[in-house]
Amino acid sequence: MAQTVRSCAATSTVRPVTNGCEQAIGTPDVADSLRSMKTRSLVIAAVAGMLSLAACGGSDSSAPTTPINADVVVNALDGLKWDQPSYSAKAGDVVIAATNKSGLPHNVHLITPDGTLMDTSITIGSKGITKSATFKVTAGTYTLICTVPGHSNMKAPLVVS
Repeated sequence: MAQTVRSCAATSTVRPVTNGCEQAIGTPDVADSLRSMKTRSLVIAAVAGMLSLAACGGSDSSAPTTPINADVVVNALDGLKWDQPSYSAKAGDVVIAATNKSGLPHNVHLITPDGTLMDTSITIGSKGITKSATFKVTAGTYTLICTVPGHSNMKAPLVVS
């Protein structure tokens, strides 16, 4: 026979428990505690995930950062062109930073004054990406190119003094 308990704000039915105590039906029990722990764990995991993403920091693709030590800055623009008609640098180890400001993938290669394609290159695969590489150059006029098929008009001289 069911009994009622009036010790709570609301009337509840009680059930006998083997240790002699009674537990009101509808009050928190082990299953409720586990559900609560799972909920807390999910909330903690979600917060931790958001914090880790925030810690990575995002970059605004409309304003990519250029490495401070770049000697030459090259931007690939929509319309399959570079941002400058020509570039210049001093002989030695030259750091070239390239940013993709177009919707197409690009790369940056240098052709030496004698027509040889240098081994070093930069790949800027998607819009907003900025990467850099160091090219060892001597005095002369190099050609900066994009070797992606169909981008043959992306050429500009790099005059090294």
